[in-house]
Amino acid sequence: MSAVAAELARLAAAANQHAWDYERTQAIGQALAHAGATGQPRNGCSCPLARHLSAISHQRVYVNAMEVIVDDTDEIDLTGDLRAISEFVRDIDAHPDRFAALRAA
Repeated sequence: MSAVAAELARLAAAANQHAWDYERTQAIGQALAHAGATGQPRNGCSCPLARHLSAISHQRVYVNAMEVIVDDTDEIDLTGDLRAISEFVRDIDAHPDRFAALRAA
């Protein structure tokens, strides 16, 4: 789980450098695209963020707008400094066209 928490903190820190919600979510999307992450919005196990976190941690990861669940046991709440991650999950679900680079073929 520490790899997942560290990656979430890294993505949130990059996003939190921006003032506007749109810029924060775009920063996360760009970081995931740079890492080669793809997936399907609105699918907690195969969304780009979940697939990226699974790849770096070698564990099954489920993502929703409230939390990240690692291997059905460990939960990371998306509050406080991780709020930008929650905003990204909501934004990619609501506006998948903004994140076309993350869409799986």
